[in-house]
Amino acid sequence: MHELLDLRRDGAVTCAAGRRRGFSLVELLVVIAILGTLVGLLLPAVQGMRESPASVRPGSFVLRVGAAGVSTRLRSQAPG
Repeated sequence: MHELLDLRRDGAVTCAAGRRRGFSLVELLVVIAILGTLVGLLLPAVQGMRESPASVRPGSFVLRVGAAGVSTRLRSQAPG
């Protein structure tokens, strides 16, 4: 393995072909840009999913109150 790697004076590790190992600044910036774009696309979807149960709750509460009112009304009108 030591034949394949060479430690230069500046501390950079190079392969046998003479290329440096690691990422260039451009590659790093491209990855950061892609991750930022993905996060930007996912955040509105996550926010929408978090808000949707909050908007469903009041509607279901109104339905339950209405059903309870109808049930009470029917019980009071039942012959007994």
